[in-house]
Amino acid sequence: MLISWSGIIIKEVANMFRYALSICLSFSLIGCGGSSGDDAIEAVIEEVQTVAEIDPNIADLNRTRSANVQFVNTSLDSMDYFVNSSTSTSLLFDPNNRALTNNNNEITSKSFEWTKTDSIRASLGIQDTNSQAQQAELKSTTIEDTDKWWAIAWRDGGKLQDNLMLTALKRQPSAVNSTYRVRVFSQSDTQVINTNLNDLQTIVATKGTITKHLTIQSCNSDLFFGAQSVDLCNLDISKSYLLITDGSNLLLAAEEKQ
Repeated sequence: MLISWSGIIIKEVANMFRYALSICLSFSLIGCGGSSGDDAIEAVIEEVQTVAEIDPNIADLNRTRSANVQFVNTSLDSMDYFVNSSTSTSLLFDPNNRALTNNNNEITSKSFEWTKTDSIRASLGIQDTNSQAQQAELKSTTIEDTDKWWAIAWRDGGKLQDNLMLTALKRQPSAVNSTYRVRVFSQSDTQVINTNLNDLQTIVATKGTITKHLTIQSCNSDLFFGAQSVDLCNLDISKSYLLITDGSNLLLAAEEKQ
């Protein structure tokens, strides 16, 4: 489902209307006011097309930009996700800004559209669905045309009583044939160990951040979170994944797609 940044689009429509009106007024000032309504409209259309040909930036104003967000919930509770353009005067957690609801361990994709500029600034927020008493937000995120994002709801420590957190990350697919390519997002500090002899390494996964890509050869013997072996055998080989852990257990695996 596509939604629009209403504040931006309404302003754009108003600007285009004012622009067309100014052209109509210029025609009347030079004596074109006596033409029929249809002739006047055609004259406006031709003038706008001529100006657009001279200055492509004017034609580009109406071009639709879009970005996709994969909303991921590992918070152990049902979550409502909110998105609000920086041009909007409404509060982030206004019901009209609710993008969707996710159950725990659910991933939902949603695309957003806007016009006028190649990037926008937006606020993202989450609120627990049932009590509506727990919230987390990112006040200003720059979203570019064609961007692909993760928006991850999680707990600071991985337990239901821990603080609710929200992290936004750009998706970075990096598939390699006959291997599993993974990045790890951890809810607590942990060691990530890859025993693949072609990519042998131990790295620290810092709480609330994401690791670089790792190349995993064997689905059940190469990857460890601390001392805990991680089984990837239910995933498709030759694809790229985001892995979310509480520090020892694999909570969720999501394919990184363009």
